[in-house]
Amino acid sequence: MTVDKTYNHMESSIEISPTYPRRVSLLEMSSVELAVVSLRVLEAYWAVQKPRQYCWVDLTHAFEIAHTAGRQQRCRDRFRTNGTVYLEAVLRNQPWGDFSQMYGGDDGTLQLPFNRG
Repeated sequence: MTVDKTYNHMESSIEISPTYPRRVSLLEMSSVELAVVSLRVLEAYWAVQKPRQYCWVDLTHAFEIAHTAGRQQRCRDRFRTNGTVYLEAVLRNQPWGDFSQMYGGDDGTLQLPFNRG
């Protein structure tokens, strides 16, 4: 398939369907392998800024962190096998040096809850 286009102007744009990015992300970029590779190159800041609702800190379910009791029950019922609900899954795939440099240290975001605990 070809699209007729002229490139003899200073500005040129590409026309795509508004639904195309969603299609690509849902159908072509949804493998576990791609997710792991993407997590490993994600900057430390963005690793914790991604909008998701975690259910557990750890993969052994010792620390529950859902925002309501109802959500935690849904986590138990529906999401135990979904790696995106575990904070540990994200942290294990971070370049730890970069991550601890940004959030670690005695007064760091990561360390404060442990010091107060």
